[in-house]
Amino acid sequence: MIGLIARSVGGQRPEKEVDMKLPKQAQGFIDNIKNVKFFCAEGTLPEGCKLYATRYAAWYAALNAARDATRDAARYAALNAALDVARDVALEAALDAARNAALLSVCLLVKDSIAPDHLANAAARWRAWEAGYSVYCDVDGVLYCYRKP
Repeated sequence: MIGLIARSVGGQRPEKEVDMKLPKQAQGFIDNIKNVKFFCAEGTLPEGCKLYATRYAAWYAALNAARDATRDAARYAALNAALDVARDVALEAALDAARNAALLSVCLLVKDSIAPDHLANAAARWRAWEAGYSVYCDVDGVLYCYRKP
């Protein structure tokens, strides 16, 4: 059970706590997050991933793939995004893990309402984290992963 306190319009807290029971699969996933050995690089990456030694190497390879696959506008956006990421690599790696965990949690909650490809992509991203690698991004369905920040 998860106790949620919803905020009403105007930012005031209601007096009543709302109890919500998550679907078994989603609760099981959330409970399992604490067992993931981040950056241990012991497991097997999901099929279709490309592995690089560092976040920078994954970024560089992803940048080249994006450059080859897009026009000038996408090149500049990817470069700007990559430069933003470079400022605080360790923090970003932790945020990436949280985002991927949140993505899979949401996909599990709405799996009957989304295309199977979305759930498969989110699950592949989390399998990479469970295997001890980080996911930088995906380009055309290929995950760009790295060993350490």
